[in-house]
Amino acid sequence: MAATVPGGAHCLTRIGHVQRGGAPGAFDRILASRSGAAAIDALAAGRQGVLVGIECGGIRETPLAEVAGRLKPIDAQLFELTRVLAR
Repeated sequence: MAATVPGGAHCLTRIGHVQRGGAPGAFDRILASRSGAAAIDALAAGRQGVLVGIECGGIRETPLAEVAGRLKPIDAQLFELTRVLAR
């Protein structure tokens, strides 16, 4: 997301890599390439409204209608661990 900073400059931050603590590694780059290629293939084949992701090591398309508006419960123990580690 681009943000205006004093002096009129713009900067771009990729939050995912910042949260994990560094620059993208080989896995991140390969994942991005595979996901991007699969998204282009889906569009070229006329499939729209799908989420492209990796599941069990393979590319999977999931219709957005299956995931939009659906809530996923939070693991209370994992949430507590993140709260403790964030101190």
